[in-house]
Amino acid sequence: MYAKEVKKQPRTKNFNLTVYNEIKKGNSPIDICFKYSISQQALSYYLRRLKEQNLIKKIGYGTWQILNNFEKKEVKKQPKILTHNPKNIRGHGFMFKLKIPKIFRWNQREKYFIKKGIKYKNIHSNGHSLEILGKKVHLFNNSIIIYDKYSYIAELAQDSKSLAIYEFKKIIKRLETMLQISLRLNKQYKFKVLKEHYALIKNCMARQYNNEGKKLNVYNSDGLWLIIDNSFNLHELEVQKNRAKNDSQCVIDTEGVKEYFNSHQRTGFKITPEFMMEAIYKITKNQEIFDANMQSHLQVLKDLGNAINELRREIKNDYNRSNLHRNK
Repeated sequence: MYAKEVKKQPRTKNFNLTVYNEIKKGNSPIDICFKYSISQQALSYYLRRLKEQNLIKKIGYGTWQILNNFEKKEVKKQPKILTHNPKNIRGHGFMFKLKIPKIFRWNQREKYFIKKGIKYKNIHSNGHSLEILGKKVHLFNNSIIIYDKYSYIAELAQDSKSLAIYEFKKIIKRLETMLQISLRLNKQYKFKVLKEHYALIKNCMARQYNNEGKKLNVYNSDGLWLIIDNSFNLHELEVQKNRAKNDSQCVIDTEGVKEYFNSHQRTGFKITPEFMMEAIYKITKNQEIFDANMQSHLQVLKDLGNAINELRREIKNDYNRSNLHRNK
């Protein structure tokens, strides 16, 4: 086949710039594919990234137009995304810690790596680093740490977390097969999520802050939990895991922040600070009027009560005088 007949030429580190320059010269996508021995599908990936950054525009079949000057900082590598149905929450920055059972000769695992030809690196005093399914896996005497740099996009933060946990378990099972061991405790994996970030993509407030060059870092008693980030030009309002004791707090906060902005959207973003201040002012004034009316009504009721009591006394006095005359 064609792909086997043509030897691939080495690509530059930033192939986006190469594609950009070829388009700027007037070369067509077919010319670029032939020159650099890449498939049209592979080239579409770079064209799409340039288009997303508003650097090029398609004006016809196989014809592209330059819109803006290329700057390396503008086209950043997009996050790896594992999803079939992109939504608006990007879970990322996951870090898992797996508690492991007692394993025979676990302290001699380096010898096993060498014997089986498994690539590894020594870390810290007694740790080893492997790469499994594109993830960094650090092995220690009592635990295993897995760093996941992928992104998991879903409609709900919990769904995003579930995707990440699914990938985490795939890595653990691959490691079990590789080392011929079981990492289960009482027939299940005992693990914690040490780090997790959930970003609301294309958030209106994040877009405004980024356009104005402003930063946002929100802390509570447990530390930093909310920031505005634009690492991939996605204008993200990001919730981060901090020292909160509740392991689900980060997911709960994410859904709360999402619902807050959805509520604004449903009301047409009418609930502004000015709106709230005006509403409070009206409520206060109405309360003052209500209090004045209530005081007036209370005085009327008090006067009415006094008149009734006076009437009762007169009636009682008349009754007593009548009885006195009868007895005479």
